[in-house]
Amino acid sequence: MLFHVFTHQDTAEAVTENGTGTIHEHLYWSPLFLRKIARRLIKQQLLITEDGIYKLSEKGLKRIKECNILKPVD
Repeated sequence: MLFHVFTHQDTAEAVTENGTGTIHEHLYWSPLFLRKIARRLIKQQLLITEDGIYKLSEKGLKRIKECNILKPVD
């Protein structure tokens, strides 16, 4: 989920790709499973919600950058 959010964060597609009500469709997860994972990531301070969109927190962004395997979509 973190990689998906990172890929679409700050893009025109973020509203649908990372939307709290739509991201489960893009990940092919059930809404219940998505909420469970999102709660864990929020509790770990890796993910936040802002205006109905999941976004990486500073800690989450740092974690993704440490992996050094993905670049954001332009």
